[in-house]
Amino acid sequence: MEPVVSFIIPVFNGAPWVERSLSSLRRQIYPDFEAIVVDDGSQDSSLPRCEAFAQMDQRFSVYSIAHSGLSAARNFGLTKIRGAYVGFLDIDDWLEEDFTLLLLRAMQSHDADIASCVSVPAQDPRQDTGAPRRVAPARRYDPGEYLALEYREPTVNVRMGNRLYARHLFDQVTFPDGMLYEDVITNYRLCRQCRTAVHLSAPLHNYFVGNGSITRSPLQQKDFDLPRQWDQVYQMAKTDFPGLAPVVQAMQATALRALADKYLRYGGDAHAAKTLVQAFRESLPQSMRSGEIPTGKKLRMLAGGISLSAYRAATKLIRRDS
Repeated sequence: MEPVVSFIIPVFNGAPWVERSLSSLRRQIYPDFEAIVVDDGSQDSSLPRCEAFAQMDQRFSVYSIAHSGLSAARNFGLTKIRGAYVGFLDIDDWLEEDFTLLLLRAMQSHDADIASCVSVPAQDPRQDTGAPRRVAPARRYDPGEYLALEYREPTVNVRMGNRLYARHLFDQVTFPDGMLYEDVITNYRLCRQCRTAVHLSAPLHNYFVGNGSITRSPLQQKDFDLPRQWDQVYQMAKTDFPGLAPVVQAMQATALRALADKYLRYGGDAHAAKTLVQAFRESLPQSMRSGEIPTGKKLRMLAGGISLSAYRAATKLIRRDS
């Protein structure tokens, strides 16, 4: 009998988190799933730890590929799935035990192609109080409305891990190989072809904030994959969902501020910093006209067009006075 839900879990040097992440899947109240674990050429003990886990639970299958990146590992996983619904779990993140049950129930009751929940930053799993979770009814959205929710609500965002997807959405969509921040363009392409989406305002997905991921590393030229993807989304949204275009423009500005914040916290090479200042300058005409960007953030954009030192000063001033 085929499983109903397939989870794809890419792993690269994730040994410290294997037990927590995979155990959160194993504890799911809804049991009819498979877990496709794809080791992406790890150089630590990730692979044997995942294999040991699979020996304890036949729902887990482990594959090993040469190191190719997150997108390639996810795409490989997509070739192995059997379920009608697909979820993605990063190895340093974990799920609440009713994640699958509640999202699947919401999808089936609304005949939806995508279901999401609140995603929360965390260091360690929360203690289970034993009390039943009270969850408000899922809210239904058409594709354009759902994309606006993703872009405006940080607890939804464009990450893949806090969702279930209908498998058929991936018939024409794969993750872009060799690109960072691949969730941005992939989520848009999935949403544009869905019939309807639902969202549960329940914190069922936890993303780890304590490791050295790409968002917590020095700024590099490759980080400009982020604004480039938002540029692609904007070009598509102008045709697909014209009313969404101003929201995407605000996300283009958010991407630049995110890279500036990253540089101020983790440093980076001088050429990348120069590229970022120029990107701020080029964005100013559009950003200053936007009704989606608050005044304080516009001031930070203006400062970023001068220098990243000016951006730092403006950020400190605005945050102090807020």
